[in-house]
Amino acid sequence: MKIINSCEIFGLPGSGKTFLRDKLKKKIENKGYIVLNNREVITKYLKFFCKTTLIDKIYIKYFSLSIKVKNPKNNFKKNFNKIIKKKKLTNNVISNMVRKGYYNLCKKCVKQNYRKSKFLDIIEKNFSNHQKKIYLERFYELLAAVFIFNKISRHKKKIYFFPDEGLIQKIYILGKLRNKNIKKIIKNYVYNMPVLNDIIYLKANTFQIEKVNSFRKKNLTEKYQKKNFIKNYYLIEKEILKYEKKIKFKKLYSKLIFKNYKNDF
Repeated sequence: MKIINSCEIFGLPGSGKTFLRDKLKKKIENKGYIVLNNREVITKYLKFFCKTTLIDKIYIKYFSLSIKVKNPKNNFKKNFNKIIKKKKLTNNVISNMVRKGYYNLCKKCVKQNYRKSKFLDIIEKNFSNHQKKIYLERFYELLAAVFIFNKISRHKKKIYFFPDEGLIQKIYILGKLRNKNIKKIIKNYVYNMPVLNDIIYLKANTFQIEKVNSFRKKNLTEKYQKKNFIKNYYLIEKEILKYEKKIKFKKLYSKLIFKNYKNDF
């Protein structure tokens, strides 16, 4: 399944994916398109593809409002300090209930529309235990958004799907997990996944990746990755790149993007 009017960027953490996405998003919007990420697709259109109760609509409304009031990345440090001071937030029963309800809706949509999907079987088999539950929830959200957008885009021509983190980028998660069959998992994953129309691979060197993540860790400007995870991500990336003919991505070098960060170090 190939999704029209869609794009995803993949690469190592710190390669400049978010920066590039923001630039491309503006260009696409200038052409008259409404650009949507996973959550925006779901909060706008899930109700047309999945039966929802009153409480379900409240969950959707909550996440819809969370998109509008989302703080810019420059406030990451400020937000982080707030969270540290207010540890009770992590135990907030209502927030947890709403979050669980939202992801259950995504799961419901996926289960209804991917009944005979080998790709869904691969995802659930490898991300279903308790430690990986959060990854599985994000997969349900992404797959629900892919399905919904694929249907909506047939009727609405001026919309564009540009997830913050797409299907290929999610393969890097395997770098955090212990699994002896990673090569086999990646092969099955790539050959069975839905494919977005435009795919960009952002290539970065080791120095850049380590520098950016060290800066993030020190200044809490964005999420950062530990060095041992970064090494594992390189191994995952090598496996992904073996399937260049299948994925058909466009390669860009992030050196130019890195110049935008350079003065911060």
